[in-house]
Amino acid sequence: MSPVNMPDGNPAVKVTFLRKKTAEKGSMDGGILFASCLVSEEDYEDGELDNYKKNIQLTAWRITEGQTISKVFSEKQIILAFVKGLAEGKGEELLKNGGNAEVDSVFHLWM
Repeated sequence: MSPVNMPDGNPAVKVTFLRKKTAEKGSMDGGILFASCLVSEEDYEDGELDNYKKNIQLTAWRITEGQTISKVFSEKQIILAFVKGLAEGKGEELLKNGGNAEVDSVFHLWM
């Protein structure tokens, strides 16, 4: 896991799947990139959004580079655990302490 900045300057976290390095294959075996950004006020009609600065868009992208075998099952389990973690216990507490944010939806891009 490593923090990165997206080209637009928004924060992201890259989770890399690792394998034993061989002469034929490198040590990286794909992964998932989690990114966040503030939702744009322009995405909503007048009066539809009270305080757009509290609305955060979270996106998870598959990283297939280096994968020799698809990791769809593992990726799904990580995404489900991530979403569950946002809605329970410590994740919910962190969101409330960070400006009383709530999870409205999570997008997982499989492409």
